[in-house]
Amino acid sequence: VARRMAPNVATEVVKSANSIAALRAIESARGEEALFIDPWAEALSGRIGVGATGTAAVASGATSSSSIASGGKGRGDKGRIAIRTKFFDDAVVEALRRAHEAEPSREKHVVFLGAGFDTRAWRLRAPSDACKALTTVFEVDVESVLREKREKMSDPPLSLCRGRAEAYADIERDDWLAKLERVGFTSGDAHVIWVFEGLLYYLAPRVVRRVIATAAKVSTPGGSTLIASVVNRASVRRAKSAPWRTKFRRAFKLEPTPAKAQWKSWCDAPESYFRPWRTQTAAQLGDPNCSFGRWSGDAPPARASPRARDPIPRT
Repeated sequence: VARRMAPNVATEVVKSANSIAALRAIESARGEEALFIDPWAEALSGRIGVGATGTAAVASGATSSSSIASGGKGRGDKGRIAIRTKFFDDAVVEALRRAHEAEPSREKHVVFLGAGFDTRAWRLRAPSDACKALTTVFEVDVESVLREKREKMSDPPLSLCRGRAEAYADIERDDWLAKLERVGFTSGDAHVIWVFEGLLYYLAPRVVRRVIATAAKVSTPGGSTLIASVVNRASVRRAKSAPWRTKFRRAFKLEPTPAKAQWKSWCDAPESYFRPWRTQTAAQLGDPNCSFGRWSGDAPPARASPRARDPIPRT
């Protein structure tokens, strides 16, 4: 699978996973004040080493963790990754709890699509031992990313599930569901918790629609949940904005293209975007239930009508 990808795409996937791991390591270094503790994040940051001062040293020189997350444009992370990680942590455990309470004897599958260097299978605790005994985690990503994670993790004990399986797939090009089924995913037999963290905006709109519909089709009703992060059109427009000289240099590989500049999809109305799923919670960074005391940006204004063009960048 990795061989089928353009080399620069595979490289960008790994670099993005490195950067996110570095930011998780910085949050973990807060100790008792940390929103979460990820003991493997620093090792997974790869060429990005997190120092005791809370800064990250990159191959091209020293820069703040905020600058890494913003693609080096100086706008700052404002707590985005720490907040997103905590929000997803809580949502995954809560979804498992609800699924287990709905049908205590049914299998549970947690599927991380575009898993990257996610460590929740080892870092989070299942709601109960009985729930853990019926839970399997499936991670889907390109082989180079999952292999690097496996080598650096050194096979620690699982805490969220009884077992974990890897499916190697380029989500935009491969039949990722078939690859999932080959490693033990069973359509219709288990409650499924789908986790699309930092994924959908990197996919073409038609692929996003197919991913959402496929997840719904193979999930049991009543106990399955989809947890995802999205950005709106204004965010994509801002991420792709750059002086023409910069765009020229990126086009001819004279300077790297930030991950955000490769975003392809946006969502202005979550309530309709995820159909046939029913939206239970839609929160944007900085909202009271999506802040955790880490958001340092301005308070986000209320979302506009789905029919109105929203000029405010939102995640």
